[in-house]
Amino acid sequence: MNVKENQNKRDSNYELMRVISMFMIVVWHILLHGLVEVQSTGMLSFVIYLLEAFLVVHVNSYILVTGYYQCRKKFQLKKLISLNNQSWFYRIIIMLILCGNGMIEIGRKEFFQTFFPLDYATYWFVQMYLFLYCFSPFLNRLIEKISKKEFQVLLMICLVVFSILPTISMQIMVPIEKGHSLMSMVFMYLLGAYFRYYPIQESRILKVNTRHKNQLLFLLGFIMFSTIHFLILCFGKILLTGGEISQYVGETIQFSFLSYGSPFVIISSLMYFFWFGTFKIKSKFINRVSSLTLGVYLIHDNPYMRQWLYPFLGFAGEKVYTGILILGKVFLCALAVFIVCALLEWIRQLLFKGINRLKITKWFQRKWRSYITSLGDFDLMKELEVNK
Repeated sequence: MNVKENQNKRDSNYELMRVISMFMIVVWHILLHGLVEVQSTGMLSFVIYLLEAFLVVHVNSYILVTGYYQCRKKFQLKKLISLNNQSWFYRIIIMLILCGNGMIEIGRKEFFQTFFPLDYATYWFVQMYLFLYCFSPFLNRLIEKISKKEFQVLLMICLVVFSILPTISMQIMVPIEKGHSLMSMVFMYLLGAYFRYYPIQESRILKVNTRHKNQLLFLLGFIMFSTIHFLILCFGKILLTGGEISQYVGETIQFSFLSYGSPFVIISSLMYFFWFGTFKIKSKFINRVSSLTLGVYLIHDNPYMRQWLYPFLGFAGEKVYTGILILGKVFLCALAVFIVCALLEWIRQLLFKGINRLKITKWFQRKWRSYITSLGDFDLMKELEVNK
């Protein structure tokens, strides 16, 4: 494979996708953790399901763009450590602030467990993302060696094993934890990498189209597959009222709905990803906001923060929602949460930059790297790292 490109180039169209996807995640969490979905009735309940059918592409889009960029980059140990430390920092700070102000109560075991730097259970996405990043250099070597035809066969096998079979068997045949597993992330990473090497716009069918026609095509594709996903859910609910076999099919559909590993969710995610790929955007502001999105996730979806945040916003109580106006409140609260968390992450980044400039910090980092290297043969790690 021979792709001539700037490896450090970050396209604002995909950075904008990250920003919008993170906003989708905040809305998603308010609907689920704020109990808006389960406490909604009547037509509102179906409107929320329809909304979720569009929002569910958020996680897959992040991994697609990770594969798209990381497949042409080298592994950096300092990035791995930085991601871990960012997660660790928020776990400790949020717990200390909320406990110190009496806003939550936790046991001694949880208190001391939070201080363990490798406790990834707090954030499933960070856990899987860090593991995926560790595998990325080996995945990249595989990608570089195989032909386009072999790559396509590999993706088809992954689609069957990690998407179709788990969906039709309610994940009994292949447990992918509704797309939360490392296997699902590896599949999405490979998909993102494939379309970096072989852009969809350069395919025979789409190459003859103008950029605007492809934009419309991908947008309609995203809307169509998301709507089909929703209609299948409605069909599944109807089947639940039938006989034994009908009920089993209905339960299977219900179980796979909103799973990141569902074939319809994967196709919708690709349409969403392709749509953003058709834009030509250059914006330092968008790139800057995009760099804050992981912090937005780490702050608002912290388990301790959840205990306080959703009651504070007026959700998670014993309420029954019937009016469509509740969705307006959901979006406004999501926007407020996104902005506040982004500002807090911006402050953290400024603080860490100042700390990293200190001589004692640089001395400690050199000692730490020397210690890690002394533990064994790290020739492979040195080869995979860049700019150390």
